[in-house]
Amino acid sequence: MNKFFSILLSACPMLLGFSGISAQVKVSYTGPRIDLSQHSLTSRCLGPLHKEDKKSLQGMAIWKNTLISLQDYGYANVYDFDGWHLKYKGSMKLGSYGEANHANVASFGNQYYREEDKLPLLYVTQCKRWGRKGLNKLLFVERINPDSLRSELMQRIWFNDLKSRYEGNTQYVVDREANMLYLFGNSKVGLPEDNRHPIFKFRLPEYRGPQDSLVVLTEDEALDSFYVEDIHQEARQHVGQGAYARNGIIYFPVGVGDEKRPSLLFVLDANRHQMRNVIDLTKVTKSELEDCDVYDGDLIVQSQRAGLWRLHFE
Repeated sequence: MNKFFSILLSACPMLLGFSGISAQVKVSYTGPRIDLSQHSLTSRCLGPLHKEDKKSLQGMAIWKNTLISLQDYGYANVYDFDGWHLKYKGSMKLGSYGEANHANVASFGNQYYREEDKLPLLYVTQCKRWGRKGLNKLLFVERINPDSLRSELMQRIWFNDLKSRYEGNTQYVVDREANMLYLFGNSKVGLPEDNRHPIFKFRLPEYRGPQDSLVVLTEDEALDSFYVEDIHQEARQHVGQGAYARNGIIYFPVGVGDEKRPSLLFVLDANRHQMRNVIDLTKVTKSELEDCDVYDGDLIVQSQRAGLWRLHFE
């Protein structure tokens, strides 16, 4: 079921190779037949992002008017952000900084360590198959001070794969509205034909003090679990990147924007085990898509070379 819909693209001129600020492009998409007057997408490039020590861009999260952009090893770049403009404030090393931290996904939770803190705790996915002190599949919980540019590691959440069923990287995203934690990833390394993407749903662990510095999760404790391939086969050969979750709906940007690895947005209803949509973003974004969050109802996507994108769905 293919149908054309219009995408008004206002992007960085240097990326698209023209001197104007906008161009109209039509792309096809799969899914239910929809009314064109109700379904369109505007994409705007908000500009490049700072890179400390030339490390790759990875996780990204937004809280009110603060945007945290992460890099490999756990560099954190802090911006004032009004939805359209970025003001760089500086960089710091996370408390979990090190070669065992890829910092691949970032999500703010709801819990503040102290009432006076400006930001709630930040959840950062390790995403390294080899970990520190023998642990991998870790989620780091950081307390960030955006003014002093300091971060402290408060908690580690570890998925103990007792049955050794998941060889690929394990990633996490927080659903703040539901106070849930979703674990996702690849079951195999190198995307073989039998690769599948598991989804696990847990209650978001609370941090109450040093006794909670390490929390262990297992499959048996999951509130729900399933494989994405049980409901949608197209996901099989895609590497998981970042994610945003809200009330059980998870948004997964994937791909690098070329013919073999197109940039896609998977919209998954984890409560109903349904794939709501798969939207091709190849013509409206550039370079490898990484993490995403929401600002004022729009999806903000961090990409590897092009920087930040704002996607407005109508």
